[in-house]
Amino acid sequence: MKQPSDEETRVLPVKTGASEADANHGDADNDGDATVFKPLHVRAGEGTATGSSSQGTGDTWRHMADMAQGERIGIGSLLKGRFFMERELGRGGMGVVYLARDERKVEARDRDPYVAVKVLNDEFRKHPDALIALQRESRRAQHLGNDHIVRVYDFDKDGTNVFMTMEYVEGQDLRTLIRTKARDGMPFHEAWPLIADMGEALVRAHGAGIVHSDFKPGNVMVTPTGMAKVFDFGIARAGKIGAEHKDDRTVFDAGTLGAMTPAYASLEMLQGKAPTPSDDIYAFACVVFELLTGRHPFDKQNAEEAMSAGRRPPAVPGLDKRQYKALVDAIAFTAEKRSSDIGAVMSGLRRRRWRERATPWLLASAGLVVIAAAGTWFGSLEVGRRHMADTLRRFAPAQVDGFRSEDDVRVALAALDNDERRHVVVDGADAIDGFLVRLLASRWDPSQGRYDYAGAQNVFALRAQLKTFAPKLDRRHEEVARERDEALNRLDTRLSQAILANRLTGTGTDDVPAILTTIRTIDPSSRLLANPELKLKLADAAATAAAPDHTPAELHEAERAARLESLRQASAAGDFDKAIDSYKQLRGIDGGTPTPTDEPANLLAKATLDAARAACSAGHWKDAAEKVVAGLAATGDRPDLTAANTRYQLALAVMTAAKGPVPSVADQEALRKQVDAVKLADPEGLKDMEAAMKASKALPEGSLANVVNRLRETPAVATHVDPCARRGLAGSARECFDTFSAGAHGPALVVIPHGRKPFAMTRTEITVADLDQYCRATRTCAITRGQIPTQPARSIPVAFARRYAAWLSQVSTYTYRLPTDEEWLLAAHAGSDWDSSSASCGTATTGLGRFVRGDEWSSKAVTNPWGLVDMVGGIWEWTTKGTDLAVRGGSYRSGPDACSVTSTRESDGSAERDVGFRLVRDIP
Repeated sequence: MKQPSDEETRVLPVKTGASEADANHGDADNDGDATVFKPLHVRAGEGTATGSSSQGTGDTWRHMADMAQGERIGIGSLLKGRFFMERELGRGGMGVVYLARDERKVEARDRDPYVAVKVLNDEFRKHPDALIALQRESRRAQHLGNDHIVRVYDFDKDGTNVFMTMEYVEGQDLRTLIRTKARDGMPFHEAWPLIADMGEALVRAHGAGIVHSDFKPGNVMVTPTGMAKVFDFGIARAGKIGAEHKDDRTVFDAGTLGAMTPAYASLEMLQGKAPTPSDDIYAFACVVFELLTGRHPFDKQNAEEAMSAGRRPPAVPGLDKRQYKALVDAIAFTAEKRSSDIGAVMSGLRRRRWRERATPWLLASAGLVVIAAAGTWFGSLEVGRRHMADTLRRFAPAQVDGFRSEDDVRVALAALDNDERRHVVVDGADAIDGFLVRLLASRWDPSQGRYDYAGAQNVFALRAQLKTFAPKLDRRHEEVARERDEALNRLDTRLSQAILANRLTGTGTDDVPAILTTIRTIDPSSRLLANPELKLKLADAAATAAAPDHTPAELHEAERAARLESLRQASAAGDFDKAIDSYKQLRGIDGGTPTPTDEPANLLAKATLDAARAACSAGHWKDAAEKVVAGLAATGDRPDLTAANTRYQLALAVMTAAKGPVPSVADQEALRKQVDAVKLADPEGLKDMEAAMKASKALPEGSLANVVNRLRETPAVATHVDPCARRGLAGSARECFDTFSAGAHGPALVVIPHGRKPFAMTRTEITVADLDQYCRATRTCAITRGQIPTQPARSIPVAFARRYAAWLSQVSTYTYRLPTDEEWLLAAHAGSDWDSSSASCGTATTGLGRFVRGDEWSSKAVTNPWGLVDMVGGIWEWTTKGTDLAVRGGSYRSGPDACSVTSTRESDGSAERDVGFRLVRDIP
């Protein structure tokens, strides 16, 4: 059997009553560098819920741990329809790390589309609570922005496969470097840059309240340029450093995983104590000893064994007494004697400059002169510290002397030396990120009429110069480029309309001068500014002669140039409808037979393919196929659109067959041959289309070929059964729900008795999570960050509620709608006279007898006999009365007088903070 390699992460099975020694040492054949995970235990007083997330989150990850082994991931696999595994980078007990290509970045034409993906193995995935702790700490590690920390992008799952996405770093790990280039130790002047980089990473992590807990040479990458980058903070333990955040408590601390490498673990870690920065300092000192001498200071004995044996750290050539003492203090066995601040350790290890070394001699030989010089020196240090603090302060909002532009920032940073500038950028990463986001919003925000695109690019240039970790700005950079194309496309349409309406000299926002000013602000070199049609119109308006000065040929060419520019803008913005309209106008101007390969045809083909792919990514196969047919009909016989038409017609045929009655064997064989033919003739096009289909989460099979193969496995007699029409559901309070084609499901329903025509009603009000599912599927809206998914959706207009109901009806094939007033009352009373006097309707009164409105939504989750939750209190709910609207049931702001099933008032359907809705689903 293959033995575990050095520093391999291993997951031990949970043992009942296992001794601590067993947990620390594991199997006898494990070597001293391997990371082990001790059996989990639950501390006294801990539960299973978190202070900031719902019980459902924990249950989801526990369910993942109990699920059967998922699809094997290997080279060539595609995770989440996005990450394509190109080659294996390494493997350990936790799982396998792959170099992956991010297909989303490829679509955006990113120059560096590669990431590292760690796919966790089944042993780790089944470790109780491990997934919960890892997900929690990965989220924390995402905020550790530092050049010497490998960035963690996300922690996610695809089916039963759990994975982490991280920054891809070229190079080798420190363990390999020591074994190949420093077997007898590395000179201090060569090792110091690596030591400084590792120390800076720990300074940043400890400052953010994160303790690594598994620091070792194998968790440090060294780039080809010699930079050290620490990784696996995603499995680090979050130490409670400084003030405790009451809103961020969790019973799932990664520390309960017991992740450690015994040879680098402190005594306190071996004893199972709470994590502190001192644990990382012990491991850091071990790594520094190993780097400078080529050997572990205690020959891989753990701290407990080394202390019992009376071991002492070895001498280190090249270190003076001060440096050696700092290193020995950092590796002390007990926390009481060990250094507790990584910054102090780094200060002790750093070689003193000539000025620092000369200070004692000067003091001994020059008395008052030395005192004066020392005072000046310390004064200069204090001035430097104040200068850095003042620079950081000016990044904050609402500062009288705060930075106003990128030039202000560059001037201030230029006044600092290199060390000071680096500290400002590292320590002030969050403040700088916030400043850049605010500065960008002041330059570019089309919704507010801000169109300074050049100024926005200057902000991005400053961010690139500072090299800050700013994920918000990374996302915004792509969004701004897209918004620019969309804005120019809209302005082109408005300009054409203004020219047609002869609004050439007005002062309104829809007149030509104002539109041109906005275009010039976005792009001073835009070809829209040289609109030939506009030039001729202006010249004719200025002519004094009765007859125009321009010949029909000139007018013809001007109109053609204007339409061609409109087509260019529409193609860049992905506006298919405008693109095909502009193309047809161009062909009408040109006359004759269209040329399939000229510039207009190429522009329309691009717009067609982009629009079809976007529709495909949203799950709209028919819409995608129709766009390709329309584009092909307009341009004539083009190979790219002909191939695309074949692909999308195939996708439409396969997906239609998968959703309908099982096709005959002959039809299945015909589909299989079509898939094989497209795979042979257009492999890249098919791969790209299937990637778009996977992005819509509607192709869980992974490929069209797999969909066709599964048709054989479907029983020919299979028929669809309404999940809410089962006998015995009406009035039982038991749930039913609709399952969509993508494997997702709709809101939970209960069946309401209603004579021979029962109907279903959503068990609770429609929640934020329900609307988020709709927004993600249709890409027509987005849920504001920070909302709690399980709370009712409110502050939305009734038109939005009806669009959501229409979407549910489309994807489920059953009719969803707002309840009538009579249906709502029947369901609320539960067939009798049920009502609630204990619902959440706000505080009753003050001491003076006045009603106090509640500021925050609250719920007591009162359930009626038919299983409906919060029919009274919480929020008002819409009902229909013919063509009119009303709300019923009271809310957290209505007070006890309106806290009843019979409470009602009229509504105009506008958004209100205490009004939401539930839906009725018809049962055929």
